[in-house]
Amino acid sequence: MAFDHWLKGPAMRWAVMPVQLGLRAWVFFMLPFVNSGLTKWETFPFLKPEAWAWNGWPSLSGGATYQFSNSCSFCFNIRIWGSEQSPLVQWVFPFPETMAALAGVGEIVLPVLILIGLLTRLSALGLLTMTIVIQLVLPTGWPVHATWAALLLGIVALGPGLFSFDALFGRFARR
Repeated sequence: MAFDHWLKGPAMRWAVMPVQLGLRAWVFFMLPFVNSGLTKWETFPFLKPEAWAWNGWPSLSGGATYQFSNSCSFCFNIRIWGSEQSPLVQWVFPFPETMAALAGVGEIVLPVLILIGLLTRLSALGLLTMTIVIQLVLPTGWPVHATWAALLLGIVALGPGLFSFDALFGRFARR
């Protein structure tokens, strides 16, 4: 890939590095994925309800399971075309508890992986997929979701940068 080869030049690696670090920090600290993920759990080890304490194994909150089911008027259903109240196509998530747990884990783990630079591009693609699903669930939020998608696409295009576990493991793999 020519763009990737251009980015791997020595001057460009150092010139782009602040942008890469900034994008990774922005995704972790400024986008609402981690907070949204924490709301899906009643307890989460070392985070909720008390930070830095063993709070027991993660337990899914009733509200998250309820929102992923089809039993409320504002449920996480994919709506395509039409209005939110009467969509032309509406698809209900199967296995609401499993989907809520996967979303809750992904919203916490993927931003952490992006912040530390481990499996960065794959994690950004995971959050990009979640953003696309969120856009289909909440079609009116497209300006915010487009911003999130642009940030995540920037991480996919630029990569994690020199100060990341991906770069560290890449150096060890080349030896």
